[in-house]
Amino acid sequence: MCLSGKIFRSILILSFIFPNVVWGHAPSKAWAHHPGHLRDVQHSRNTLALQLSQEHAPYDLNLGTGSWSKTTFETFYRPLSWLSLTSSVPLARLAPAESPSKVGLGDIEIGAMFTVFSNLKEGVQFSVGSGLELPTGDDHAGLGGGHTAIIPRATLSWLATKNFALTADILYSFTLDGHSHSHTPTPLAIHSKQELRNQLLLSYLQPNYFITAGASLTYGLSEPKGVGPVTAMMEGGFRFLDSWALVTNVEKPIAGEQRFDWRAAIGIRWTLPAPETENCKCEAPVEPTACDCSGCATDQGCPRS
Repeated sequence: MCLSGKIFRSILILSFIFPNVVWGHAPSKAWAHHPGHLRDVQHSRNTLALQLSQEHAPYDLNLGTGSWSKTTFETFYRPLSWLSLTSSVPLARLAPAESPSKVGLGDIEIGAMFTVFSNLKEGVQFSVGSGLELPTGDDHAGLGGGHTAIIPRATLSWLATKNFALTADILYSFTLDGHSHSHTPTPLAIHSKQELRNQLLLSYLQPNYFITAGASLTYGLSEPKGVGPVTAMMEGGFRFLDSWALVTNVEKPIAGEQRFDWRAAIGIRWTLPAPETENCKCEAPVEPTACDCSGCATDQGCPRS
């Protein structure tokens, strides 16, 4: 079997088959941690990306009914071809139906990802890293979780063709101080003390726009244990200037316990692409070993079969 076929099979096993086997033998209990919205920049070799987004979600839980919203400033910085750094700073608003709304800083997240394997000829990249959730939000007001959490992560990406990319993510979240949203729940970011999250995404990439569809599954490893929401998601972006793009994200729970009715976000993104080098101008027929494509986009002339 060729390398691409092996990668495709591994993605399916890690992100779809295994979680669903677990789902069939476990109760529906776990809660979901909220992800960021800068995933697709991993495919485009950007040096820097900044995004300001607004998201909103209504909820109807045993905690009550209402809605929440966030205005989030996110950054993505790639100082080296094998290293990327991220941060997310939210301004949150919680609006319960039965009490006055509250506004303030939410929980800040920072992270780093390291590329441990990259084969541009096959379009395969594997990265590992971790995020860190900081208790900057007021947990008494429901704007934060009141704890520090570490979120190790592994990402396998396969650029199957010039325009289609398949991405599998596995995230493991655990708190450091024994305090979790399950003890002081807030609709803004409900998750267990320890949980596993898998997601599988298919992206269609064009120079001026992208469309992503996928699904995620959450499994609680501590109380509340068991499988949580299965969520379908759609993302998209449209570049209206050289460095500016409008981006959107919509999520809808389709199985398991629902922690929000739906969730939608819209934002504006600015990116600084990696500079082109002479190596990026290699044209086929050139032996791949004679063309150093590190840091180059695959549509800049580097040969792939």
